[in-house]
Amino acid sequence: MIGGNESDLLPSNHPDCTSNVGNKSDNFYDTMRKHKFFFISANAMLSLGLMKLFVSYDKYNLENLFPLITNPEYVGLLSSGLVNIKGEIITLDKNLV
Repeated sequence: MIGGNESDLLPSNHPDCTSNVGNKSDNFYDTMRKHKFFFISANAMLSLGLMKLFVSYDKYNLENLFPLITNPEYVGLLSSGLVNIKGEIITLDKNLV
């Protein structure tokens, strides 16, 4: 789990990415892919908790997200959605969860 500003965790091709200097974003995602790590931002955990409280108690929990977290196509979870290995952000919706 990673705290702090989520704009630092965005893929380098995202227009709001703030970690392009020194290729920090590319290095981070290369490491995630190479070692098959999965990261979750603290803001994503907060968002999941709020969605669980106010949207659907049974749907938005880590147990339901486990198939997505263990899927090698995804490297991370941000409050804006899942980050796939191509650096695209996929919004969590009814089809994914």
